[in-house]
This record gives sequence, structure tokens and C-alpha cells, in this order.
Amino acid sequence: MIGGFLTVVCWGCQGQSNNTGHVKTSDRSSQEPIQGNQSFLLHQLNDALSIAVIQDGHKPPVASRIYAYANIAAYEAMVEGHPHFKSLESQLNALSGLPDPQSKKQFDYRVSMIQTFTDVGRELIYRKYILDSTKAHLLDTLRPHISDAVYERSIDYGKKLASSIKRWAATDGYENIQKMPNYTVADSASAWQPTPPTYGEACEPHWYKIRLFAMDSIQQFNPPPPTPFSKEKGSAFYQQAMEVYNFSKDVSKGQEEIAWFWNDRPSNNQVQGHMMSTKRQISPPGHWVNITHIACKKKDLSLIRSAEAYAMVGVAFADAIKANWYTKYHYNLIRPVTYINRYIDSSWTPLLETPMFPEYTSAHSTMSGASAVMLSTLIDRFLLRCSVGGNDEPGLWRYSLQESMRDRYENRFENWQAYHV
Repeated sequence: MIGGFLTVVCWGCQGQSNNTGHVKTSDRSSQEPIQGNQSFLLHQLNDALSIAVIQDGHKPPVASRIYAYANIAAYEAMVEGHPHFKSLESQLNALSGLPDPQSKKQFDYRVSMIQTFTDVGRELIYRKYILDSTKAHLLDTLRPHISDAVYERSIDYGKKLASSIKRWAATDGYENIQKMPNYTVADSASAWQPTPPTYGEACEPHWYKIRLFAMDSIQQFNPPPPTPFSKEKGSAFYQQAMEVYNFSKDVSKGQEEIAWFWNDRPSNNQVQGHMMSTKRQISPPGHWVNITHIACKKKDLSLIRSAEAYAMVGVAFADAIKANWYTKYHYNLIRPVTYINRYIDSSWTPLLETPMFPEYTSAHSTMSGASAVMLSTLIDRFLLRCSVGGNDEPGLWRYSLQESMRDRYENRFENWQAYHV
């Protein structure tokens, strides 16, 4: 089902395809067995994982990897108990050798799923106690209704499956890129430079070297080059910067609310005078995990359908960010705040803090496009209410996932944030 997102991975979400690609999770002509809805188990696990990711302060690329592996593990734990769904083994790159649960014996795949998700997730985060406490609570909820033999067998299968997923994750190249040299800032007028207020190091410059989940190559869907750099006032590049600069001076309350709603910088720095405070908050991958949660609940999806949605959205945004990172560090383009401060107004600041990586193409747009297309492919369009203010705010209505996606990639919205030209 993942192929549908690939047409928008690097192209700023200009369109989408009806092609569902070569990765398939279910036979849509078949009906799954009717069961009570136990999807709250996986929703609570992902909520706990998001809390851990936020408190750990993981950057968006790292967060995407955490969510993807944990939710692939959860799906694989459930799939054996649902014959109309297909394992991702041999469909995702290098995923093989998963254990056979000996399906002739009785299992409770909910228990296996909880065990597998938490074993894989806690391997990838620092605050492991957050997942441990959620796991204990959920298993305690189920334990009185399951025989000892089935419970122990299900726990054992979950552990074995988690070990296989962790071995697979360990070979994706993540450890290797942690040993690579830090990024060297280029001495060029068009090149990215660290931006205020922190002037920090480039974010994960080698991320695109990690193994892809479903794409064939990192350059499979290359976007066109950005507008040629120029500091001349009559140039297209200068005019784009002026558009950002002028628009930022007349932002409506509604536009500002949308910008703050999508403000997914994991470490949000606020400067007042000589003081700077840092607030940890959700990242773009975590934001789309939350939207997946909302979509599954609105559609009243079963546990297996919810597991499918979380896993496929995770694969989509994880591959999207790798392809996006390749494009960003390939073109290494200057950020609007640097350009405007240098050539237009030295005192100008954007509405939101600029992330620490090159400009082109938009990371949030790429991830949002991939996630929205995948989610709408899996569960159709739905009415999504995005509450963007405090409790007294009316919120914003998004009439489809496509509208949420457009909030992120349309140029005028990027102007509201003043991230991109």
C-alpha cells in the first residue's frame, strides 16, 4: 500500500497517484473477523511513545525511525492472527527471518503486540520507564481473562519477534552515521548557514544514508532544482524572499494559529531579552502519529486496522524524510532568515524559529504529503477537527486529510511561518 505516497515524497506534494505500489498489507476484498474493538491498546502505546520521544528531545529524523520500527513490530505481532492481512517480511527492504508463532497453538496476539511494541520501542528511546509503565498497565488489564499457558506463549512470541525486529533495525546504518564527521558549513553565498537564535549544528546531515524501508533508491523521486540563487533585486530568488518578508508583516490571526498548530520543532526556543528558554514539544512524525490516532478513532478501526495504519504511515514518513534529507543537503540552500538579514533587513525575524538544516525542499511538507496520502489511501477521507488554540479557541476545520496536507505545502502557508521561499 505504500507506493501511493512515493509520488509526493520530494515534490512538495504536487499530486498523488492511485498506484498502491508493491507493499501490501491486506486483501481488501475480504472481511476481517468481527471482534470487539481493542485498538485503544495500540493508541495508548503510541501515546506513551510520543511522550518519551518528546521528553527525550529526539530530532525529527530520529523520531521517524523510532515510530516506524515500533509500529512495524506491532503490526507484525498482530498479522498472524488475521489471515486476510499480509506480513511485511520480504516486502520491506532487508526484513526477513521473522519467527513462526506456530499458529496451530493458541495465542493472544494482543499480548504479543504489547510485548513486541514495547521491546522494540524501548530499545530506541532513553526514558524506557514510560513504555514500561504503559506495558504493565495494559497487560494487567488483559491478564485476568487469559489462561497462563496462552499468556506465557504470547509473551514469548512477542519477545522473539521483537528480537528479530531489533536485529533488522541494527543493520540499517544508523550506528554508522553516528560515527561520521560533523557537517562543515560551506563558504558560499547561497549555502545554508546556522540560524538564530541558537546558531546550532546542522541536523543529522548523513540521515539519507540510512537504509530505506520501501523505496528502491534515495533518488527515486528527485524534485527539480530550486530557483537559482541571486542577490540581485530583480531576480526571482530575491522576489521570493521579498514575498516572505512582506507577507510576514501582515499575518492574520487565523494564519498565525495554523502556523503555531504546525510548529513541530522538538526543542522550541523562546528568547526574551538576554534570556532563552527551551520547551520540548512534538515533532512532525509525532504529529502525524497523533493524526493517525484521531483518524483510527473517528473511523472506529479495529486493532489490526489501526496497526496497519500506524505501520504504513510510519514507513511513509520515515522514507519521505530520508529522501528529503538527501535533497536538502544536496542543494544546501540558504534559509530565508539568513538571506533577508543579509540583503533586505538585518533586524527581521520569522514568526517561528527556523530548523537547523538547509532550505530546499520543505521537510514538513514532504512528511505531511507522504503521511496524508498514505492515511487517506488506507482509511479514506474523513472530517478532521484540528484544535489549534487554547480551550477557548474555536479551532480549525480540516475537511479532508488533503486539506491538512495542503496547509503544510502551500507556499503561502510557508510564508506565514517564514521558513521557506
